[in-house]
Amino acid sequence: MAGTDHLHELIKSLSPHEKRYFKIQCQLQKGEKKYLKVFDLIDHQSVYNERSIKAQLQKDEKLYDSFAVVKNYLYHFILKTLRSFHSKKNIDQQIYNCMIDVTLLESRGLYHQAKKALDKAHKLASKYHRLSLLIPILKKKISYLFSVDKKQLPTQLKVLTKEVKTLNDAFALESELFTFYYQFAMLERTNSYSTEEKKNILEEWDLFQPEIATGDKSSFYSSYILECIYSSAAKLDHAPEERLAHYLKAIAIWEAHPHFIKAEPHIYKLHLANLLNCYFANKQWDVYLEVIKKIKAVPSRNFHEEAATFQATAYHELLYFLNTEQLEHAEASLAEITVGIKKYLAKINTSRVFSFYYNISVLYFLLDQYDKALFWLNQIINHPKTDHRKDIQRFSNILQLFYHFELGHFKLLDHLLASVKRKLNKPHSPLSNFEQLTISEFKKILYASSSKARLRLIEALKEQLMIIARDSQELGVEEILAWTKKDRR
Repeated sequence: MAGTDHLHELIKSLSPHEKRYFKIQCQLQKGEKKYLKVFDLIDHQSVYNERSIKAQLQKDEKLYDSFAVVKNYLYHFILKTLRSFHSKKNIDQQIYNCMIDVTLLESRGLYHQAKKALDKAHKLASKYHRLSLLIPILKKKISYLFSVDKKQLPTQLKVLTKEVKTLNDAFALESELFTFYYQFAMLERTNSYSTEEKKNILEEWDLFQPEIATGDKSSFYSSYILECIYSSAAKLDHAPEERLAHYLKAIAIWEAHPHFIKAEPHIYKLHLANLLNCYFANKQWDVYLEVIKKIKAVPSRNFHEEAATFQATAYHELLYFLNTEQLEHAEASLAEITVGIKKYLAKINTSRVFSFYYNISVLYFLLDQYDKALFWLNQIINHPKTDHRKDIQRFSNILQLFYHFELGHFKLLDHLLASVKRKLNKPHSPLSNFEQLTISEFKKILYASSSKARLRLIEALKEQLMIIARDSQELGVEEILAWTKKDRR
């Protein structure tokens, strides 16, 4: 039985430092530690295979029979050691630990000590704008006024109750903005919403605008998320310059709060990667590498963050080299990229995987290495059915025609041309004008009566595509235009 397994996934996600800490914590336990054998067996598997593990445990009948129980124990013990290992690194956990201390000390009647732990939690939650945690902390502080802080009781009560009300309002705004943030992110990146649902979200956002104008945006999260929403709205309105301006404001807010970057580096890097998308939409290449350096400069704390950094930086570096026509630099980067794709594949989202495959294919296409270009394009064409990047999936089917043409696979093209047209031209998703033009003109080029006639047809296609390229950003226009410009003398 091979496949995925929660324990296997958890163990494989551990960094060397986390594994070492886990082993140290195991040594502190008394008695037999047979679960360590299960840990080591699973850790050595790149792909989980339970049958293989059980076969190696057959000599230990007790361990073999209790395998499911041991796995469950091991899973939760690893989580326990991770909580301990990261207790000083995770801000939320530090606050929770303070509140646990408050409860423990309070239960022993040690109210003054509990008050100190409560003050520490208040300080941390305030510094990192944890509004949802601040509210119960303040409520607890109010209750302590009557048992610990009896001096100036009316004044302190007034201050604290006012702060609770302010926080409630600020948290309500922050929560609403988070909801809109993810709805807009979904609108940007997927086709999951119907036209009616999209319309409703945009109408709700318009109705919410007056509340934003009067709401408390002093929260770090409210301030930067608001700029991200404005940026997404600008993208939906096809306003790339406005989109970039708002995202630059979001990044400026992050960089004005360096302690947030230190606490949540993975989120900061994610937003820097989104900034690169904005620069790409505006074709602003002069600052591209500077932002990539910023992402690389922020340390990754675990394998997951390593993967996120790789897919952001490697993808955008390749994009930069392609768009600035530095093909030699792009080709030189492929060795590192292909190793990275293999290493982090399980952590890279499918949309980005398709983008990697497509851009690598286009690079080889521009270098006239059509066999390699076809290999990478086939990784997309032959991929199991998915809704990710349907634009790349669609055009890959068309682009393969041009690769096979350059490779001289004319007999194959007799069949493939009709097959591609049938596959793409469906009632629910008919061929676009550009797709229709490309397929019909390719057919004429393929069956041209002479080489001179073929060159004339390619030149005519080039002129039509140059007109389309002025107004359209449809995927594939630039690639086919580049093909028509190739030297065929």
